[in-house]
Amino acid sequence: MAGCLHADWRLFRSGAVDVYSDAGDAGPRAALNRLDQLRFLVSKWSGQSVVEPRWPLKIVLFKPGKNQAVEAAGELLLQDGVWTGAWPAGEPLPRAWMREYARELWESTARPMGKPYEAAVLDLLASIEAKATRIQVGSPPPLEARTPEWALLHLLATTEEYQGRMRVLLSNLQQGAALEIALQNTYGAPSKELRAKAKAHGQAGPFGTAEWIGAPVNPERDYREREIGIAQQKVALAGVRRGQQRRSAFRELLNEGMKTPAVLEGAGLYNEAVEAGSESAAAWFAAAMEQKDAARREKLLARAAELNPKWAEPHAFIAQETPDLGHKIGRMKKALSLEPRHGGWWRMLAGWQYEGRLYKDSSASFLQAARWAATPAEAALMENRWRELESSRGALEAAERQKVEDEKAAALEKLRQEALERVRAAEKKANAKLSGAPGQPAGPAVEWWDGPVSDGNAAGVLERVDCARGAMMLHVKDASGKVTRLAVNDPSKVVLAGLGEMTLNCGLQKPARRVRVEYRTKTDARRGVAGEAALIEFTP
Repeated sequence: MAGCLHADWRLFRSGAVDVYSDAGDAGPRAALNRLDQLRFLVSKWSGQSVVEPRWPLKIVLFKPGKNQAVEAAGELLLQDGVWTGAWPAGEPLPRAWMREYARELWESTARPMGKPYEAAVLDLLASIEAKATRIQVGSPPPLEARTPEWALLHLLATTEEYQGRMRVLLSNLQQGAALEIALQNTYGAPSKELRAKAKAHGQAGPFGTAEWIGAPVNPERDYREREIGIAQQKVALAGVRRGQQRRSAFRELLNEGMKTPAVLEGAGLYNEAVEAGSESAAAWFAAAMEQKDAARREKLLARAAELNPKWAEPHAFIAQETPDLGHKIGRMKKALSLEPRHGGWWRMLAGWQYEGRLYKDSSASFLQAARWAATPAEAALMENRWRELESSRGALEAAERQKVEDEKAAALEKLRQEALERVRAAEKKANAKLSGAPGQPAGPAVEWWDGPVSDGNAAGVLERVDCARGAMMLHVKDASGKVTRLAVNDPSKVVLAGLGEMTLNCGLQKPARRVRVEYRTKTDARRGVAGEAALIEFTP
């Protein structure tokens, strides 16, 4: 590798894409223009103004020769949180690269559609060719990818009369509309006609291309070359190697004394990279995977999620490992909000929601699990689970409601029994005091009450509660229509009893509830108060 480092390497950058090259500026500028126009088209078709990948892209365009530092690779590879690839500078970027990067951009931006249409969109995006602001789309993918869905979208993308509303169609599909409805909403014509045209289009061939207006890019102005030092060259070239060659290249850099977080991470020393101050989400995630302590692992995963807010996997791992059911559900919902195309995660979430008796949510998650299942067999299994749950959901929810009511009633009964036991214990204690000295005849037993003493009673409907400065005023209307006003100067000293919800809300009572109020007579003619409430019992 060292022999190539005297070459004239330059860096060209646009957004999250870095291109390193030792073969002049034409190749890197053409590559960046094509990748930027791809991002522009994703924005146009997805209807999103901001399109950013979850992970950056770093590629090397090299001058072929006996001293070249890297080997060409036909596919991009995600390594330590970076998409990487190497390719001869004089050749166009491979279609497989364009499709993979289109998938990265589309999935990080657009709402999910059905799998066949997403595949068709990606195949169209992968066909993009660009010269400055001019975009050409439509060169066909391999035969196995020329599905009916691709034929339809190809027809729309390459036919002038349909091009302008293609984004509307894709928006309808992203919102879950059936194809027939989406076509009708978009083009105002019977979907049967368009589908027949698409079928004929798919069978005809050859498939032409069409021009789209691209982003206002000037490669000469917008993609300026930057000189880079030997150290940056070494890191860049090591980064696009693969497998063990990549690890070995970074370990060579360590032996040369380069112990930066990026080099430590490339060498597979993730904990050391984190300790050295790495800001790479992938390094923190990998360090978490090497951590045996569960609490420490969750902290590392949480930090990885902070460093890359668009990355779903840390949330999913936390969800799978935490024992708290509510935490599991919350974290997995966050993961699926970032990556909704993961059938396995939907399946886990559906199971946890069922365990938490969230039957409606569980049913919806099983349906998503079927939609994004990895195999037809798994999709069928998830659909069956969805049907079973839908057929039994009413009974399950009714049973859950009854269980909640039973638990409330049991809790109230427990409180009543505990209060009764306290009263009996207090009576026993009071009677013992009244029995006199030993040998003396016991006095008559008296009724004992440890709560507020009252000498008045009002029963009827609680119509209104006035609240002011921490105190309350009750308005109790009896059967004859007479209203008794009772003060509650200190709510903490008032005993609440009875059935149902025992709370006092300020204002008109909706609905009004029947009460029996025991009170201490304490008239106040000016305020019209009969006394001060001591006990409020809510009655049927």
